[in-house]
Amino acid sequence: MTRAKVIDQNKRDDYSANLQFCCDHYRSVSDLCRKLGINRQQFNRYLSGETFPSRFNHKKLSDFFGLEDDELFIPHKRFVSSFGRKKSETLFPEDLRNFSYIMRNMAGASVKFLEEYRGYYFRYFLSFNGDGRIKRELVHWRLSEGTMVSTTKQRFYGSKSAAQTSLQFVTYRGVVGSVGDRIFTIGADRFDGRDIGMSMLNPSVHKLHRLEGIMMGIAPTASRRITAGRVVLEFLGRSIDRRKALQAVGILPFDDPSVREDIRTSICNEISAEEYLLLSRQ
Repeated sequence: MTRAKVIDQNKRDDYSANLQFCCDHYRSVSDLCRKLGINRQQFNRYLSGETFPSRFNHKKLSDFFGLEDDELFIPHKRFVSSFGRKKSETLFPEDLRNFSYIMRNMAGASVKFLEEYRGYYFRYFLSFNGDGRIKRELVHWRLSEGTMVSTTKQRFYGSKSAAQTSLQFVTYRGVVGSVGDRIFTIGADRFDGRDIGMSMLNPSVHKLHRLEGIMMGIAPTASRRITAGRVVLEFLGRSIDRRKALQAVGILPFDDPSVREDIRTSICNEISAEEYLLLSRQ
């Protein structure tokens, strides 16, 4: 058996196991097939690992289960662990349940206002490492069950230098809402939730081109200091070449030519003597 076939079989096994895990959360496979509009016999071939879905059906499955395009292919143990940390809201104190309602209301009631902002963005800000470099991440805002949700991909370097190319990514999940005429986002990494971030953005005034604002998070250093800085979200479109976009994600020198000068200017964090506070550019 060739190496290519071994890798392909591993992917089939993980895909079918992950798909079965998703199905276990529904009343029956037949009911699920009706909701998906996929033939039951064909769906059984996906579950058995006999065949992969077409690109169209794979996207239909991923969208239905609220997954990114590549998530059904990840190792099964990792896939299951990412869903094993949810706890019932009924275990929360009443005040926290009330706050959860407020969050859902801010995110859900504003969907009509936010709908025009769905799509893909590059997010730029000065790295929270404090080294003056620029961090570029890929952000996707999409509608899910009446709420705008956010998925952010950033490169994982670990002990490697940012100058080296990493093939691994960290995924952050969150929600997008609005307060008055301002857009807010809040999210956390999907595995252990230790890293959390939030931002407040100015809406686009004219044709959607980019969003600017302030973001706050935790520095990825031993100190884990709370940090804040200016941020720019550059709109890429509603449908993009994700593989190409992910190749551009990473930590860049401040003078990297792939970053436009106007974006570089907008994310600088200097404060004038008259301002006293860190203010968004718009």
